[in-house]
Amino acid sequence: HQLAALDLIGKLNRETNMTVISVFHDLNLAAEYCERVAVLDDGRMDALGPPEDVLTTDMIQRVYGVKVFTERNPVSNKPHIVISAAGSSGMALPKKQTPGANDPL
Repeated sequence: HQLAALDLIGKLNRETNMTVISVFHDLNLAAEYCERVAVLDDGRMDALGPPEDVLTTDMIQRVYGVKVFTERNPVSNKPHIVISAAGSSGMALPKKQTPGANDPL
């Protein structure tokens, strides 16, 4: 159902010139369906632009603390992110503190 909903939203965007703002936690879906992506790090914008420019191995490693490989989807030619198993990459995810009431979103 997720892909059908995203296809419908994309169709409405194209046919009505409607602006669409959405939140994705799946970077591969964001790369496929978004013309521009914004990446937040601790509630602050770290990167903004086309998925091809923003979703880089360096940015993902810096913001999320995980080793990934990026390649091109052979059908859409959009970025496709492949995560490396944390054990084999030698990297551990950073420990995040619980945000306080006055911390940025």
